[in-house]
Amino acid sequence: GHRIHWRRFFPEDLREITMVITSTSGLVDLLIDPPFLAWHESDGLNNKLEKLPYLDELGQVRAVDWPGKATGITDARKTMAKQLKAAEDLTKKRKVGKFGGWTEGPKQKGTGRFRTEKLDGKWWLIDPEGYLFFSVGACLTGHRTETLAEPDRAHGNFFSYLPKGKDYLQWTGMRKVGGKQFVNFPAMNYQRYFGEGWKKKINQGIHDRYRAWGLNTLGCWSDENLQKEGKTPYVLISSIWWQVWGHRKFPSPFRPDFQADMEKGLKKLAWAKNDPYCLGIFIGNELEWPDRIGQTILKMPTEHPTKKWALEQLQKLGKPNSPALAKDLDKLYLPFVRTFFSKCKKAVENVLPGTLYLGCRTHRGPSVLGQGALGSVDVFSVNVYDSRVRSWQVPANADIPIMASE
Repeated sequence: GHRIHWRRFFPEDLREITMVITSTSGLVDLLIDPPFLAWHESDGLNNKLEKLPYLDELGQVRAVDWPGKATGITDARKTMAKQLKAAEDLTKKRKVGKFGGWTEGPKQKGTGRFRTEKLDGKWWLIDPEGYLFFSVGACLTGHRTETLAEPDRAHGNFFSYLPKGKDYLQWTGMRKVGGKQFVNFPAMNYQRYFGEGWKKKINQGIHDRYRAWGLNTLGCWSDENLQKEGKTPYVLISSIWWQVWGHRKFPSPFRPDFQADMEKGLKKLAWAKNDPYCLGIFIGNELEWPDRIGQTILKMPTEHPTKKWALEQLQKLGKPNSPALAKDLDKLYLPFVRTFFSKCKKAVENVLPGTLYLGCRTHRGPSVLGQGALGSVDVFSVNVYDSRVRSWQVPANADIPIMASE
């Protein structure tokens, strides 16, 4: 299990642990071990944690032990091979379709692409074969998990092992991004376990584990090679330009080049055109929508496209110099949002026709977002850190499918 909140956890305040298990079939396959803490704090342990090197040759913390910790490369290789074989065997028992759809549910018309349909008052994703599809997956799926390896760490004793010079793991394990150096222990370890063919083996293992664990969608920012292998459905994401007045990640749909700029970004993903495994695409991520738009517009320079548009709208309404200017501007929030979502939808249709437009992974914002998205988004995505899939951005009467994208 896991805690659903990101705030600091104080184990000394823990009074009880309650397990709530739900199952649609009535059958539950669980392995429950006695609960344990990662470690108990003590002066002795703190002293051990301060001793270098901090990480062992596999990238594990040296000072503490836990169930499943590898004792070395040989042990880790055996464990990984065993786990991959178990996942492969379990996939054969899963009663799902080619794309991970619910084969025992009411089958609909298969169109060869993912789509949405409302059945008995509930919105569903329908997979290319026509099966109901409940999308479950993880962002950043792949084999890139990087640890900062700046000079003071790399040349000191923080790491027990880093590939250097002509070490064959140099190309796999080390990477520079933005002037900083990182080490990728998972990829480096996989190559040490399985040799030159490690990527093919691990990629297949990821697909098998997904199906074995009941997952069916490679989430945002997942490895592109995994997406292109045609084995697990995936979602894509395209970034957009945003303005900086009032709210750093606030879109500017009235810029003359807004549409062209979006389509330019989408063309980088043109390889996914007509791919039945492409579930859909997000445009933007956690844009910072203000509660009201009036003050944000007022802070913009006069020549800004959004402000020019807003003042033109006030002119049409006969309120160019209203003393309640900010409140009048607030009323333009809905047409502003509608313009944003409609242009995003048009860009998707122009570059990736037939691909579901999944919104912009909204984290917070007013209910006008859900109103403005109606008619443009195929699915309204929200990043909601709760045990329930819900959205404060969507009015209760808005008939729109909602996806918890994070």
